[in-house]
Amino acid sequence: MKKAWMAAALLFVLTAAGMGIGLAAQKNGQKDEKEWREIHLGMFLENPVSFSEGETMEDNRFLDWIRRDLGIRVTYDWIYSKDEFQRNIDLYIACDMLPDALLVEEKQYRQMLEYDLLQPVTEVYRDMASDQLKAYVDSMGEQGMEAVTEEGEMMAIPFPSLTASGINLMWIRQDWLDELGLEAPSTVEQIGAVARAFVENNMGGEDTIGILGPGLDGNMTGVGKCSMGFQPIFNAFGAYPQYWLLDEAGRPCYGSVQKQAGEALSVLTDWYEEGILDPQFFSREDTQEVLNQGKVGIFFGPWWSAEKLEQDIAQNGSEWKAYASPRNGEGEYVCTMPAPVNQYLVIHKSCRDPEAVVEILNYGIAHQEQWMLDGQMEGIEMKAYPLGWECDFADELEYTYRVLQEAMEGQETQVDFTGHKVLKRDLEALHTLNRPPLDEFGLEDWTPEKDGGFIRLYGIINGVGAIAKEEYLPVYSAFTGETKTMKHKWRELERLERETYAKIIMGQEPDRAFDTFVRSWMEKGGDEITKEVEGALKK
Repeated sequence: MKKAWMAAALLFVLTAAGMGIGLAAQKNGQKDEKEWREIHLGMFLENPVSFSEGETMEDNRFLDWIRRDLGIRVTYDWIYSKDEFQRNIDLYIACDMLPDALLVEEKQYRQMLEYDLLQPVTEVYRDMASDQLKAYVDSMGEQGMEAVTEEGEMMAIPFPSLTASGINLMWIRQDWLDELGLEAPSTVEQIGAVARAFVENNMGGEDTIGILGPGLDGNMTGVGKCSMGFQPIFNAFGAYPQYWLLDEAGRPCYGSVQKQAGEALSVLTDWYEEGILDPQFFSREDTQEVLNQGKVGIFFGPWWSAEKLEQDIAQNGSEWKAYASPRNGEGEYVCTMPAPVNQYLVIHKSCRDPEAVVEILNYGIAHQEQWMLDGQMEGIEMKAYPLGWECDFADELEYTYRVLQEAMEGQETQVDFTGHKVLKRDLEALHTLNRPPLDEFGLEDWTPEKDGGFIRLYGIINGVGAIAKEEYLPVYSAFTGETKTMKHKWRELERLERETYAKIIMGQEPDRAFDTFVRSWMEKGGDEITKEVEGALKK
């Protein structure tokens, strides 16, 4: 009775909301005479998808090819933006109103397990998954399978996180360093000194920003992707905010409330007071604007942060370089790492044709590279493919960097392109965009209108190269799930953390406010959650 009431409520909520991107419209026209294998999917999209005229998410060449070659007709029960998905998926799970298959994050995967909504994929993965799909999964090592195995059964197909995409680096104006005769900073103290020199010498004008921080909606710290945050500064102090760690006794502790985090906050407070940290930190509506204007000297972010530099490089001739910095007192670069699994492909227990799900996944993996090389992707993005466009080797970017670097050094040998879906295109772009010898990019004659593929190569060679060439110390969160108390108290604790950190840095609260925050965090549910995490880790 309760489930029926919730289902009715869900239908009302979705109808009243007008569906947003919402429940996908059914394809118009007459029914095909052929009997198709039917599969129902759900999807969320972080960004809108571009199509050629006449194509939509529900009617496009990918779906046509799948029907033609596999005899499978795909119907979307719903397509959401990521925000809409986050607002609605909990209710879908509670009401057991899920499609045959969909890609989800760990939180939703764990909820579906709790509600017993999933069917094991052990046999269908073993018998139907292509060798290439299995190679992607195996690239995570044991961690991938451990994440999806329950009582000996594989309950989802794990998609690897791209390791390099979650590692934050220091991006710095190399041309400013050269002009001032300075070396790239490798410690927290040196970063402060260089940022100070940038500001004092007005390298970007009178309103030079030594170190850019997160904007109004940004994150100061975070698990995995966190562009413009300060995670590398915290890491250098042995502080890992938002990560669950194990102490010497093997008990879990939350990184945001450890004393090392307070030490890092003190340094950031000094930088803010001195004026070398963005004075509009956490209130700036558009961090991209000051980057475009060439006013920023340093910021932190992964390799893909190069995309944010495209206009500055093209219009201002700015030269940016990424470094594995700052290092800790022992000279090590410590990196907080993303969870090994990026997404979970789950199959609902009522799905009658799980083989079709894996066939669709295999098909996209097998053909993506050739579609691009043959020009069949003109006017459509791969993220419109029903499943699997983000499935790659965990070290895909590091491998790409090594191949590109060998080409630049004239040591290009036989390259294995198997399973590396965009590597051939990247290598061709390198030869197209560069002039022999392939040791410089030639920034002086590059424009985004002329060479749209440049910024990706720039990010890989600078950003991925900064970690591929260096040894680093990876730190993984010991727990990435959700406990019972987290469900109703975690959002408030996150707000408390964010506000306290920001107020301390901006001088609105004294340093001792960190100790008050720790006590408050424990009293408002943190202590209870820590005990629950300990219990979860013992299972």
